[in-house]
Amino acid sequence: MKRPKLNITIQDIQQEIKTSNASNVEYELRKMREYRRSNSEGRYVQQNRTAKNTSKSGYRGVYKDKNVLRRHNFWMAQIRRKGKCHYLGHFETKEEAARARDKAAKAIYGELAILNFPDE
Repeated sequence: MKRPKLNITIQDIQQEIKTSNASNVEYELRKMREYRRSNSEGRYVQQNRTAKNTSKSGYRGVYKDKNVLRRHNFWMAQIRRKGKCHYLGHFETKEEAARARDKAAKAIYGELAILNFPDE
């Protein structure tokens, strides 16, 4: 019994493998991103919510400094990562503090970061 001849070259097969692997990798990455965005209880994933309604600043990670000994009113910025709070500094305006927090969120979470100013 003779084997049938196929009009396929090794290069064609290699190219098919490369494209299928690339598309599988892209698909898996997309699925992971969607899962991380929807999973608000993920251990290392930022929670998908905005500032609380009772927030005085109206921004995520921005708080009024409660130190009554200071003469100036400062806004404090911080971000949580792996269950720990990281201090980002004191700022004169809440917008400056929110931008500092956004910069830190982009550095830590990348494209999954939830930002106060998503358009910037």
